Amino acid sequence: MFSVVILICSLSMSPGECHDYNALQTLSGGEARTWAACGFQAQEALARSAIQPTPEREYAKIECAPRKRSHI
Repeated sequence: MFSVVILICSLSMSPGECHDYNALQTLSGGEARTWAACGFQAQEALARSAIQPTPEREYAKIECAPRKRSHI
């Protein structure tokens, strides 16, 4: 399983510099079972969201992080 996160980043920073702690906005996209589904789900979540990047100043970055399994 992957955690889906969408970051709205400033055009003044490269994608490698934009992280959850310095993004302009962060949107949770839920969970996805596969890497490919993570990308599709992030696009869908962003399309449904009121949060949209302003093309002249911002861009969206998708992060797909493997969920940590809990040991019960």
